[in-house]
Amino acid sequence: KDTLFLDIGANIGIVSCLLAKEIKFGLAFEPIPSSFLKCVKNLNLNNFTNIVPLQIAVSNKTDLITCTNLEEALTNYAININTEEGAATAKRDGAIRTLSVKLDDFLLPFIYKINPLNLLIKIDVEGYEEFVLEGARDLLSIELPIILCLEYNSQERLLSISEKIKKY
Repeated sequence: KDTLFLDIGANIGIVSCLLAKEIKFGLAFEPIPSSFLKCVKNLNLNNFTNIVPLQIAVSNKTDLITCTNLEEALTNYAININTEEGAATAKRDGAIRTLSVKLDDFLLPFIYKINPLNLLIKIDVEGYEEFVLEGARDLLSIELPIILCLEYNSQERLLSISEKIKKY
């Protein structure tokens, strides 16, 4: 009950809903409008008021990024529309621009107001994990026990992410 939970890539909020009764406070980050609306609906249907849903992405910089926007897809992901592949993906799947934030800038200024005894971070961002971690360097270095749960889609990605985490 003393845990701060960050659900990065919350999708429709399943993990947030499963953990809501076990945590002090949570933030559910989901930039895709259709998924975000379902996340809000699921949190509201279950009367969870200790998790705040945020329709923003998490990255290594505070900026605007572009994501695919497949309304009925299980997953969407960040794309670079300045590349041929990214432009083709945006044309085929649709795309949205969304705000992205660095966790260090967004959360560190008020983390001690929440006063958690530990931090649980779930990251499921379809290949964008390393950018999220880069933007959380200071957060991952604070004097709190941290549990980090990441999705990865290959052994190579796991090794790359593991090397990045070792720096903290």
